[in-house]
Amino acid sequence: MSVSELVRAELQKIQAEYKEQGIIFDIAQDSSTFTIESANAVKKDLLLAVLMVAIVMLLFLHSIRNSLIVLVAIPCSLIATFIFMYALGFSMNMMTLLGLSLVIGILVDDSIVVLENIYHHIEKGEESRTAALRGRNESG
Repeated sequence: MSVSELVRAELQKIQAEYKEQGIIFDIAQDSSTFTIESANAVKKDLLLAVLMVAIVMLLFLHSIRNSLIVLVAIPCSLIATFIFMYALGFSMNMMTLLGLSLVIGILVDDSIVVLENIYHHIEKGEESRTAALRGRNESG
């Protein structure tokens, strides 16, 4: 239950308790709906970003395998992040969601650079393991 709903419920209790005195509470401004809608939009954007990255990688790198890796890696990293956030007592708010969006963008960008670099080494005729190590080290 959200904080705004708890506050509304408490206001209703207080209003019922002091009904004889004629106390009526009226909420002048409630920005919780905007905040909830923004958080939901960020969640949808995260999902859309994962799907778009997989499609772009499929179209430009012509590799179903790499697209599937992205479709698995990003949600796994998000789940691990949520586990650590829960363990450390962080709350899910606009700042954490926007931070996660930013980190996913950086993760995707770095992943594409590393994959492209590995393909470059493979095209030069290097063995797959050597190309992966060199491509990763050069990008790092």
